[in-house]
Order: sequence, then structure tokens, then C-alpha cells
Amino acid sequence: MIEMLIALAVTSLCGLLLMGPMDRALATSREKQFWQNFEQLWQSAVIESPLNKMPNIINFNENKMTIINGKNKISLSYPKTVTVKKQVTFKISRSGQITGKTVNFKSTLPNRNQKLVFQIGWGQFIRRDVE
Repeated sequence: MIEMLIALAVTSLCGLLLMGPMDRALATSREKQFWQNFEQLWQSAVIESPLNKMPNIINFNENKMTIINGKNKISLSYPKTVTVKKQVTFKISRSGQITGKTVNFKSTLPNRNQKLVFQIGWGQFIRRDVE
């Protein structure tokens, strides 16, 4: 009986010790997936504007990014660990050009804050890690 209690206690302790690292790994994976989805949506919006001859409105608010193209509206929610420091809205013109903007993302994970710098011109952006 005592051996069973010791085995149960050891097993429970091991499970509790592994939960923290597993949660962080899952959150990190969700952030990576978000950035991949973001890049795909962004490239699609930049390509579609000149093809459809319609501007796209891009809105980064506190919990999601929204792309509005005419009547179509596509949203990409941020992972639970990510928020935008300040709401930013800008337009991709009919020709596919954008104005320069910066969007700062804050993550609750250590060393995962990001800055997106959208360059003036044809839809290029740079993603940087910030402290």
C-alpha cells in the first residue's frame, strides 16, 4: 500500500514538472503557426489588390488582424500569448503599393516580442525581434 502511494506521488510530481515546459512549447508553436498564416494572408492581399483593382484595408487591433477587400473580410486571430501594442490601420492601394507603417506585437513568452516594419512600395515587410 505504501509503495503504491509513493509510486503515485512520484508519477504526479513528474507530471506536474513537465506541464510548464509543455505549455511553453505549445504556445511557441502556436505563435510560429500564426506568423506563417500571417505571411500567407499578407502575400495574398498584396497580390489580390492589383488583380482585382480594389484596395485592401488592413487593420491590426488588439486581438486580431483583419483584411477587408470590398465585401470580403478575412480575420486572423492572434494566439493567446500575443497582442498588438497599438491599433494600426493602413491600405494596400489598387496598384499594390503601401505606405510605410510599423506594428509592434507583444508576447507573454520570453524574448518573443516582434516588430513588423512595412516598407513603402510593393508590400514588403521586415519582421524583427525586439526586447
